[in-house]
Amino acid sequence: MKPWIMFTKHLEGWDLPRIIDGLKRGGVQGADLCVRPGYLVNPENAKTALPEAAKRFADEGLCIPLITTPGDFTDAGMDYAQPLFEACAEAGVKFVKLGYWYMEEGGYWATIDRCRTRLEGFAKLAEKTGVKPVVHNHSGKTMGLNSSSVMNIMKGFDPALVGVFTDVGHLSIVGEPYE
Repeated sequence: MKPWIMFTKHLEGWDLPRIIDGLKRGGVQGADLCVRPGYLVNPENAKTALPEAAKRFADEGLCIPLITTPGDFTDAGMDYAQPLFEACAEAGVKFVKLGYWYMEEGGYWATIDRCRTRLEGFAKLAEKTGVKPVVHNHSGKTMGLNSSSVMNIMKGFDPALVGVFTDVGHLSIVGEPYE
């Protein structure tokens, strides 16, 4: 059985014992850990803080199968991209939810091409680390606002190297039926 996990975005400012206690009291088995500036684990300290958090979670019978990165984490060439993926590998975190791409100069298809080029960089990190980047469908003006747009980004990629985080809440906002 897959673990039930909770997104920790709403626990900003909580320390590790409080997060662990909150997750356990909530009846979940782990976390989609928010790894963003202002959080206990962030891009700057992830190299040490993420493996430490994963160990503390495991000691309490919890897991961290997924992390959520800052909304602008959209390029594998960013300074902290490789160290973050390496920290995930060390901590046993299998999935990294990427940030959000938006329309750029040149229109839709030119932007999709740039998104795909950036996703290729993340696929290379996945090959090196065994940690899979996932594209999150997100409502609003993101390039992945529904299943069709996400599939334009993902088309032809090896699903062993990149995946999709299907967010039915955001799909419902844009009016897409879950099926």
